[in-house]
Amino acid sequence: MRPTRIADQRTEVRKTLNYFTTAYLLILFLDDYHALYLRS
Repeated sequence: MRPTRIADQRTEVRKTLNYFTTAYLLILFLDDYHALYLRS
């Protein structure tokens, strides 16, 4: 395995993690917003 290959894999993993983290935060944010909206 060449080092560049490993770096590519690491970048892919980071991209995936970023995607899931963003999606998770977005869901949490929307959930909070929805709760506040319903309460008022």
